[in-house]
Amino acid sequence: MNIPKLFIQNMEKLIGSESSAFFEAIHQNPKTSVRLNPLKSEHNLNLAERVPWCEQGYYLNERPVFTLDPFFHAGHYYVQEASSMFLDYVLKYLNLPKDIHVLDICSAPGGKSTLLASYFSESAFIHCHEFDQHRTTALQHNMIKWGHSNITISQGSLKELKNTGITYDLILLDAPCSGEGMFRKERKALEQWSPEKIQSCQRMQKEIVQIVAQLGHENSILIYSTCTYNMFENEEVLSTLISNGTYDPVEINSDYNVWKSDNESNLYSYRFMPHRIQGEGLTLTVLRKNKNSTSIEYSGKKSFKEFQNPFSPKAWLQDSEEFIIKDFKKQLLAIRKSHLENSNLCLQHLNVWNTGIQLGQIKGLDFIPHHGLSQSAFKSNELPEIQLDYKQALEYLRCLHFPLDVNTSEKWFVAKFQSASMGWIKSNSNGWKNYYPKHYRILSY
Repeated sequence: MNIPKLFIQNMEKLIGSESSAFFEAIHQNPKTSVRLNPLKSEHNLNLAERVPWCEQGYYLNERPVFTLDPFFHAGHYYVQEASSMFLDYVLKYLNLPKDIHVLDICSAPGGKSTLLASYFSESAFIHCHEFDQHRTTALQHNMIKWGHSNITISQGSLKELKNTGITYDLILLDAPCSGEGMFRKERKALEQWSPEKIQSCQRMQKEIVQIVAQLGHENSILIYSTCTYNMFENEEVLSTLISNGTYDPVEINSDYNVWKSDNESNLYSYRFMPHRIQGEGLTLTVLRKNKNSTSIEYSGKKSFKEFQNPFSPKAWLQDSEEFIIKDFKKQLLAIRKSHLENSNLCLQHLNVWNTGIQLGQIKGLDFIPHHGLSQSAFKSNELPEIQLDYKQALEYLRCLHFPLDVNTSEKWFVAKFQSASMGWIKSNSNGWKNYYPKHYRILSY
């Protein structure tokens, strides 16, 4: 590993005598870690020790071929770097209510978004926004698999978020950065590192922070993180929010071996470094918006009508009376009644990819269920199921057809491997049809 001299000098200045241990550590292989989904508890993983700061996080002694695991495709766990799971500890330390408004900025591919969904209750309104369209595709896939009913996903310019008039209790910004903390895991990050990239990232980060500062209401929390070590992309980005009186620093006490800033910049920053913990590089800072700050103002709210159709969600959803059915881009959505106003504002002002549970489409007299409904932990327990063995499950995930005895008295079945719901199977005159989305399929194994 050819490490740039300037990066070495920066780290020596930052951590002093610990730098030799740090550089020895980044030449070692990273450990694989996963976070389990509390809504979908079964898995076939060989778990090692638990990640100390995350209740559902575990290390693995060996990295399996996740592509060949039906539980992975059904969202029973998320492969996530252990340091990023510190968010779980921070949320518990802050002791935030479980039913608040949450905004996750730059949220793709969804690691921290799925953690937020697991931590908060279904009463919380969790809004995930990503500016990059390609990355939003991965975000949507991961959030669908995670199975919650309270997620809104939007894509586009961050400036558009102000148009909704929604203010949030918690904002998480995992900012785009130079990626210093990923050097031993992603060689591309090392190859692309340069002082110019740091400057470019800092400019972008400062722009994002100025937008984000307007989206939280009084006393709201901002959690800012990067997967980089330097102060240019962390303390220097946030210092303006402190100096102009908008935010106050929040100290997070822990017993973990995390590098804590000495608060010379009037901030408490926490750095995860591979010579101190089992994980990659991460810097995290928590701020609280003070009473003298201002937020966005919005006048006028547009109402949306409930979907008028004899379609009944009772056969497809648990507790269907808690949801409103909306027709959005020819797709039926089940939105919790408590989230309807926020969902409507997002639908009106943003490029929304999903809000609530994607139910499906009505074509003529037929209802075609969406893949997202098969993944939802809130689909009806009375839906017909077909159990597949391991070989059949992999063939199903490749969108192949194989011999299968299907009861034609039913039309739609949830294809399952043990407790893992993988997607839909439809019975027809020729036997059955595989409805697993082709853009998610396993290409080879």
